[in-house]
Amino acid sequence: MANTLQNKSIYLVVWIMVSMGAISAFLLISSDARWQAQIRENVPLRGNISQARADIIKGQLLLERLITGDISVRSQDVWPYFKQSILEVEDCINGKSNIAYLGAVIPTDPILLNELEQLRKIMQDVFADAKILWEHRGETDLNDTTRQRSSFYKMEQQIQTVVFHIDKHTIETVKSQGRQFSILFGIFVCSFSLASISVFIISRKMVQAEEKLKKAYSLLEQKVEERTATLKTEKQRAQQYLDTASVMLVALNTSGRIILINPKGCEILKVTESEAIGKSWVDNYIPPRIAEETTDVLNKIVEGDLSLVENHENPILRSDGEERIISFHNATLRDPNMEISGVLFSGEDITEKKLVQDEIARGRAEFAAIFNSISDGVVFVDTQRRIVRINPAFNRMFGYQLAEIAGQTTQLIYADPESYLNQGRARFKPDAKITQPVFENEYRRKDGTTFPGETIGVHVVDETGQLLGYIGVIDDITERKKAETALKESNEELDAFVQTVAHDLRTPLTPIIGYAQMLQMDYREQLAEQGLSYLAVIEKAGEEMLNLMENLLSLAKSGEMKRPDNCVSTDEVVAGVIKNLEAEILSAGVILQATSLPSARVPKTFLIQIFDNLIGNAVRYAGSSGGLIEVGGEQTGKQIIFFVRDHGPGIPEQERKHIFEVFYRGTNKGEIKGSGVGLSIVYKIARNCGGRAWVEETPGGGCTFWVEIEDVAHS
Repeated sequence: MANTLQNKSIYLVVWIMVSMGAISAFLLISSDARWQAQIRENVPLRGNISQARADIIKGQLLLERLITGDISVRSQDVWPYFKQSILEVEDCINGKSNIAYLGAVIPTDPILLNELEQLRKIMQDVFADAKILWEHRGETDLNDTTRQRSSFYKMEQQIQTVVFHIDKHTIETVKSQGRQFSILFGIFVCSFSLASISVFIISRKMVQAEEKLKKAYSLLEQKVEERTATLKTEKQRAQQYLDTASVMLVALNTSGRIILINPKGCEILKVTESEAIGKSWVDNYIPPRIAEETTDVLNKIVEGDLSLVENHENPILRSDGEERIISFHNATLRDPNMEISGVLFSGEDITEKKLVQDEIARGRAEFAAIFNSISDGVVFVDTQRRIVRINPAFNRMFGYQLAEIAGQTTQLIYADPESYLNQGRARFKPDAKITQPVFENEYRRKDGTTFPGETIGVHVVDETGQLLGYIGVIDDITERKKAETALKESNEELDAFVQTVAHDLRTPLTPIIGYAQMLQMDYREQLAEQGLSYLAVIEKAGEEMLNLMENLLSLAKSGEMKRPDNCVSTDEVVAGVIKNLEAEILSAGVILQATSLPSARVPKTFLIQIFDNLIGNAVRYAGSSGGLIEVGGEQTGKQIIFFVRDHGPGIPEQERKHIFEVFYRGTNKGEIKGSGVGLSIVYKIARNCGGRAWVEETPGGGCTFWVEIEDVAHS
């Protein structure tokens, strides 16, 4: 291709050289011809001026004939010659001569123009003199004739001058054109040489440019192919995005009709693409109550105003009539002329999110209501124990407003700084147990006064288990402490009173019972039967009085319990109780069955009280009918449950809620001895051990007594 271009360049140079040679020859020939033509044109030029002279002379001759009475001449034949001669001179002056040379040269020669102007004036004088001569033709005036001849003479002289200037100007013009041609030819030769050199250089440059162009074209083709492949890939990705986008994409024209919708949009609207395309968005998929507002929004977008409607939320209407809340992002579509041609929007279905947000808002409102209505002081702190939030009860309890203490640590409210550090090490740290037992602490109010508080500390974590902070619930136990102190003092006084009463009652009872027994033994023969029965009644009453006193003393002492360091074997306790009741068991004819029981950190005397009362009552109240008495228990976590089950007559339902009251014995006590204090002792021991006691009906008849206690080893 480069060789072809080079050959073409050479051909072009040769063609230019030949053409320029031909042009040079033509210019030389035409120049010589023009020189000759200028010389030849000199003769007609003179004839042109001479024609004017001849016309005016002819007019003069006709005038003289007319004056002399020649009837063959008319006056109208004379004056045109004068006028014609003047017009011919004026034409030369104006550049309108019928000789082309004059038309091109005369207007540019001021001297010649001046001479022609004088010639015209002279001819006008000759014409004027001729008119005067005609008008005075009957009067012979020598002066008029002389004046006319003088005019003719001046005209002749002026014509000679004009002709001389024309010939001179012609010769100078021809010489000037020859010099111009020589200069032009020299310029042409130089230009031709420069053109030849330029063509050669250009041909070389063109070859190099052709090679560069070829490389550039090849590179361009490669880039076009790469760009085409890229555009194809991007188109596929765009289509894939439309097909897999997690949000709905919808395009509307300026009339509000759907021109594009992706699969997610079809899924949300519950339509197919063919069903949606071409339909009015507002008329088909917007609830009627907001149709007008949505139309206004679309109109604003079409007008290019996105300031208020770029992002907004509103419901849409599915094909099945269900409404969904969509978060829209709007944009404009533009044609190649950058005119708005439609609206494009993406929409995310946030119905469930809105429900969750509403639920969260409702939960926050409920939390705030609960948080603010709790009667105990509640404080929320971050992981560094800096105060974040308090409830009104905390404000009333300590006298601080949140703005005063927000960001400060809770050491502010501790009366003892060491206690603050100890609680932090034990409870308020990331690796501590999430739920901690209640602890008591001395707190300090804003006014400096202190008070005892019972506190529950709880960790606050997010859904991933990340620690967010701690919540402390503080109960002012000032009044409770006063009551406990008063109760302790009262119990001490009561215990002293009980001990005193027990001692004072036991002192006279012991000899009464002893003397009654001695009289029955030593004076049985001397006393009548009636007397012996009186002594037996005195002895029995004394023993019952002593037994009642011992039970009351046990009930009073059951409120004072110190847990043992080691576990007590409940199986050994039950075995001992059964041995002590062996005679009654044999007499009642019952079968007692005990399973393995869990050990407990409860004083042994209290366990004996529990099982002695429950098993003894089962033998006494249910033993008359024989049958089985079951003793069992189990431990679940920190809770231990024992039970004693009989299959006797049972307890009426209306009496079960009173059965643990002091001195209550029920309606089926019959002749069975008892004080009505035993079950009260069981109930009080269970309560003091962090549990409870209750009774249920045994399926098929009988009663089952349950005792639940808390094992401190698991607390």
